[in-house]
Amino acid sequence: MKHLLVILIALGLISSAFGSDRDDLNEAARQQRANFAFISAESFADDYADNYMFMRHAYLADTANLDVAAEYVVASLMGASDAISEADYDHFLDIIHRWYLQDPGDMNHAQLASHFADNECDFEWQKQIWRNVIARYPTETDVYLGYTRLLLVEAREIDSTYVDSAMNVLINCQDRCSDPESTYPYIAACYMAKQDTAAFASLAQQIAAKQPTEVQRLTLTGRIWKVFCPDSSLVYYKRAVALDSTVAGDAYSALMVHYYEVDDTVNFNSMARHALYSPDLDDETREVYLSYYIDYNASNVELRDSMYRILDDITAMMPGSAKAHASYARYLYMYNDTAAALEQFEYAAALNPHDERSQYMRMNINLQLGDTVRAINVAKECIPYFLYDSERDDEDVYNVQQLRLPRCFFPLCASQYLLSSNRPAEAIALMDSLQLTSIISDNSEVADIESLYGSAYFAINQSDSAIAHAEAALAYNTSAGNLNNLAYFLSVANRDLDRADRYIREALYEDPTNPTYLDTYAWVLFRQKDYPNARIQIDRALQGFGISVSTDHAEIIDPVIYETDTLDMDSLDMDSIEIDFDQTYYPIEQLSAEIYDHAGDIYFMNGEPQLALLFWQRALALEPNNQRIRRKVDNKTYFFDE
Repeated sequence: MKHLLVILIALGLISSAFGSDRDDLNEAARQQRANFAFISAESFADDYADNYMFMRHAYLADTANLDVAAEYVVASLMGASDAISEADYDHFLDIIHRWYLQDPGDMNHAQLASHFADNECDFEWQKQIWRNVIARYPTETDVYLGYTRLLLVEAREIDSTYVDSAMNVLINCQDRCSDPESTYPYIAACYMAKQDTAAFASLAQQIAAKQPTEVQRLTLTGRIWKVFCPDSSLVYYKRAVALDSTVAGDAYSALMVHYYEVDDTVNFNSMARHALYSPDLDDETREVYLSYYIDYNASNVELRDSMYRILDDITAMMPGSAKAHASYARYLYMYNDTAAALEQFEYAAALNPHDERSQYMRMNINLQLGDTVRAINVAKECIPYFLYDSERDDEDVYNVQQLRLPRCFFPLCASQYLLSSNRPAEAIALMDSLQLTSIISDNSEVADIESLYGSAYFAINQSDSAIAHAEAALAYNTSAGNLNNLAYFLSVANRDLDRADRYIREALYEDPTNPTYLDTYAWVLFRQKDYPNARIQIDRALQGFGISVSTDHAEIIDPVIYETDTLDMDSLDMDSIEIDFDQTYYPIEQLSAEIYDHAGDIYFMNGEPQLALLFWQRALALEPNNQRIRRKVDNKTYFFDE
C-alpha cells in the first residue's frame, strides 16, 4: 500500500508538471475536430441533412469559432429547420450578429445578416448592412442599386420619405460609379413613387435626347415608360427598331415583348412569324421566340393548322434543337395528338437525354397508349442520365430549369411499373442491382424506395420483409401513404391490429376521403371482427370510386362516366401539361380486385351473401387466375381458413 501511495503521488506530480501542455494539446484536438467536421460538411454540401449533422459536430467542438458557428446556423436552417425552436432561433440570431460584426463590409457576411434582418423586420439593421457594404465597395453600381431597391420597397410599405433617401443613394452612385446610366430606371421609379409625373417625363426625354440615334438608349427609354405609359413606350420601341430592325436585336425583342404584354395579337403574331423565319436569327433566340409564339397562341383553336405548319417548318430549320422538338411535342399533346407528340418527344430526348420533361412524357404517353413494356424500358434508359452523376452543361439555362426530379425518380418509376405489371421480383432485382438505398441519402427518397420494396415483397407474399420495409419507410417519412401501407400489411398478416388501427386513423386524418385508405381501415376493422363498422368504411371507399350499392335488388351501381369528343379550351393552356413530378411515384387511385374482394368478404359477414357474390365475381373478372377468389365464387361463401 505504501509503494502504491508513492506511485500515485509521483503520477500526480508528473500530471501537474505537464498540465499546461495538456491544455494546449486539448485545444489543438478540439480545433482538429472542428476543422475535420468543417471539411466533412463541405464535402456533403449537396445533402442538407448530412451537412447539418457535420456542422453541428464542428460547432460543438469549438463554439468560440464564429466562422464555424455561422456555418452551423446555415446548416441548421437548411437541414433541420422544422425542429428549430424559438430559443434556438434567438441563439442563431445572436451568432449572426456577432459574426457579422467581425467583418461588416464583407458581402457574404452582409447577405446572411440581411436575411436575418429581413426575417426580423429590422429595417434599421438592413440599412446599416447596406451602408457598410457601400463603404467597402464605393464604386460598385450593383451595391447602390441593391440599397435603392430596399429603400423603395420600404418606402411603399413603411415610410414614403425613404424615396428621398433612395434618390440620394442614386445620386451618389452617379458620382462615384462608372455606369451612371444604370440608375435611370431607379430614378424613374423614385419619380413614380413620388407621383412626380413632370420629373418622370423630363427624365425620359433627357435620356432619349442625349443620343437620339442610339438604339440601346431608345430601348432603355421605352422600358422606363413601359409601366407608366405603354403608348409612349411603343413610340420609343418603334424608333429603335426603325434604326435597327435586326430580329435578334434588343429593340426588336423589346417590341415583341411589348405587343405580347399588351395583348396585341395581330402585331405580335406578325413580328413573331417574321422573326421565326428570318435566316439571320440564331437558333437560341429562335427557340425563345418560338416559346413566346406557342404560349401566346396555345388556346387559339382557329390557328391550330397554321401552328402545325409553322412548327413543322421550324423543327425542319433546326433539326438539332431539342427545345424546338419539345415545344412542338407539347403543342401536339395539348390537342390530344398523343402519337405525334410522342414522336417529337422522342426526337427531343434523343437530342438532349437530360431533358427530364421530354423523358417523362415519353414514359407517360407510352403508359397512356397501354404500352407498359415500352414505358418500363424508357424509365430504364433514363437511369444513367439521372441516377448517377453525368456531364451536364450547367451554363445551359434550359437544362438548369429541368433539374427538379429526385435522383431515384426513373428507377422508382421502372420498378413501380414492373410491380404494376405483376412482375414484383423484377422490381426487387432492379432496385437491388442499383443499390438505391446506398446511393440515395435524401430521407423522402429513401422512404419512397423502402415503400416500393415493401409493396414488392408484399406482392410475392413475403409479409415479414414487406412489413420491415414499410416500417423503414415510415421511419424516414411519416406520410399518410406510408402509414396506410404499414397498416394494410399488418392487417393482411393479421398481426398488431391495434397498431394498424392507429396508423390508418392517422392516415385518414391527413386524407379523410382517400378510398384506398378507407379500404385499409375497413379491412383492419374486419380483422378486428367489427363487421358493421367495416361495412361503413368499405361503403365510403366504394363511394370514393363512384360506386353505390342497392340492397333492395342486390345490385352494384357503377359510376357514370361522361365521354366527350370536344376539347375544353377554356381551362387549357401551355401550363396544363406542366408536370408535378412529386405526384408520379404511385398510380392514380383505381379500383382493384383486392377492394372488390374485401367488399365481398365484409358484405358476407354482414348477412348479404348475394351482394358478396357480386363483389367476388367482379374481383375474379379483374384477376381471373386468382384461385382464392375463384374458390369463393364457385362455392358462394366466405372461407374462414383464409
